[in-house]
Amino acid sequence: MDLRHSYKDENILPDRKLDVLFIAAPSFYRDASIQHYIKEKESNITSRSGALLMGDQDHEPSHGIFCLKSSCDQAGLSTFAIDMNLLYFLKTINEDFSPNQFLENCIKAGQPDFIALTSMRSNYQEAVKIFSLIKELNHEIPVIFGGSAAVDTTLPFSEKFDYIIRDQLHMTVVAKIFSIVNSSNGKNNILSELTKDTFPTYINIPKEIDLIPRLFQATGCPTGCDFCFPAASKNFKVFMHKNETIETNINKLHKEYDFSYFLIGDLTYFINSKPSKLLNEYIAANNFKPWWCQTQAKMLNETSIKRLKSANCRQIAFAVEDLETSNSSIRLKNKSFRETERILTDLRSAQIDSQMYWIFGLPDDTHASCMKKIEDISYFVSSGLVSSMHLSYLMPYPGTSYGDQPEQYGIRMINTLDHHFAGVKTDFYDVLPIYETKHLKCHEIFHYFNEARRICSRKLSEPA
Repeated sequence: MDLRHSYKDENILPDRKLDVLFIAAPSFYRDASIQHYIKEKESNITSRSGALLMGDQDHEPSHGIFCLKSSCDQAGLSTFAIDMNLLYFLKTINEDFSPNQFLENCIKAGQPDFIALTSMRSNYQEAVKIFSLIKELNHEIPVIFGGSAAVDTTLPFSEKFDYIIRDQLHMTVVAKIFSIVNSSNGKNNILSELTKDTFPTYINIPKEIDLIPRLFQATGCPTGCDFCFPAASKNFKVFMHKNETIETNINKLHKEYDFSYFLIGDLTYFINSKPSKLLNEYIAANNFKPWWCQTQAKMLNETSIKRLKSANCRQIAFAVEDLETSNSSIRLKNKSFRETERILTDLRSAQIDSQMYWIFGLPDDTHASCMKKIEDISYFVSSGLVSSMHLSYLMPYPGTSYGDQPEQYGIRMINTLDHHFAGVKTDFYDVLPIYETKHLKCHEIFHYFNEARRICSRKLSEPA
């Protein structure tokens, strides 16, 4: 069963007047070369030939936008949600499909009182394009702007959005949207208590897109790395959702939608906690579809791996970043090289694929440490212990420790984020970093990153 409709079916469009039309802006690389990007361009995510890549897929839904729709529906608002990223992905598999025409059709059919537009910092300029398109179609519709880009106070917001919501806490955003909408029509604008455990509503996603649902047992992260944007929020603390609600949502997901696997999307899945053990037992007992999670190396051991296998977990991602760094938050979540090797060996024996995340250009990176990092990465892929690698170089985002106080960490900014995004063509990392460290120039960071990417691309194309 799948509650979704085909993009060719008129039933996919709004069938009533909308209070709010939610729109998630597309990624920055969604231009004329998108098909080339997906089919041919070497990206920062490299997977072994024939291996299933479950997490960080190009067509994962925007979890936030579909949760906002769900909560606002629960609050009594009439809503519809469009993830432009998914629509541009759909165009790559159906050339007759027009994302902008679909958006125009939704606006005409739903006649929304408000449009809520959201974006990350990296695709802010794409949100501006969508904003301009909205105003061309109907300049009278007020636009509410939110997301992590709205939190970044360094942006000028010269586009004159009608409303800006700078919060990121889900229920706070819902309450503000509710207040804006109902204040305009004279209704009660005080939101009653809603559940915090929101199940994302995927019904507005065209059926032609393979659905990759994401559920959370916990939001927040215990590590709070200096480079991580979510960790920069003072209010972004770890919050555990009730297992009963998660179990209900997993059941609902399996009953209402067709999909191949789902993601437990916690930044850190607390494998050894009592709630996680109980959730694993519940999943195992009900024979649900395969799933993916992200965790930390220090939480993986022989016992936890066996629990994950029994619950049909097929893939685990963990952010190593660097095994040699002196950064305390990164070291806190890692184990030694040999212990990491043993964990990967145990995962392979359990037939659980592994993904690893690495970062070049950390403040204490040197020529020698970068060469060692490349050596470690090369070993893990050559030995067949890893099915995919996520390689990147550091981005000092505003709001993070590295972005707000770069000098304190030996980082010298030589360009702006806007300069970076303006230079991107088809790959977020196809331009030079916008900073240098006390040990490495920007072109040297770029060289080591690309060397690691080249090695991964070559070795992961070979048989394990």
